[in-house]
Amino acid sequence: MKTKWRRFSSVVFATLILFTIVGGCNVFENDNSIEGSWFQESVVESPLAGNVNLIQRLEVTFSADHSFESRRIVVDGSTDTILGYRFASRGEYSLLDDKLSMRTIESFSSDDVELYVPLGELKPVTNVMSIVVTFKVDGDKMTWRYPPCPEDADCLDTQTFLRKP
Repeated sequence: MKTKWRRFSSVVFATLILFTIVGGCNVFENDNSIEGSWFQESVVESPLAGNVNLIQRLEVTFSADHSFESRRIVVDGSTDTILGYRFASRGEYSLLDDKLSMRTIESFSSDDVELYVPLGELKPVTNVMSIVVTFKVDGDKMTWRYPPCPEDADCLDTQTFLRKP
């Protein structure tokens, strides 16, 4: 009888340890969760803007199925109304530790002929782009750090996004 009790208590104890370990793993699972929409904004400085307070917003949305969409939007800064689009793309992403890899499947651009156009008037772009950045999520802020830039190239070092409410 003592052997059965010891065996039973050992199984219960092992099960409790297993649940503690497995449950503990989930505590940190969302520390670098990027699912959802992120954005960054800058003022449009262009003679085409005239006296209008234009904001250029880059929005990136990451989905649970490892797809993403990005759009560069021009917004009236006074009313927050979307006036048009400069760029749109969709693709796939993957995460490995602190590395975010993104590969576009299709892209569309305004060709910089106009400051912005309606979404349906963006023209297809043939080049497929892939990037790998080091990323960190800190609350509602995500920072991308790009690899070193080749000499004489105009590249970004870092880029910071805010989680869209």
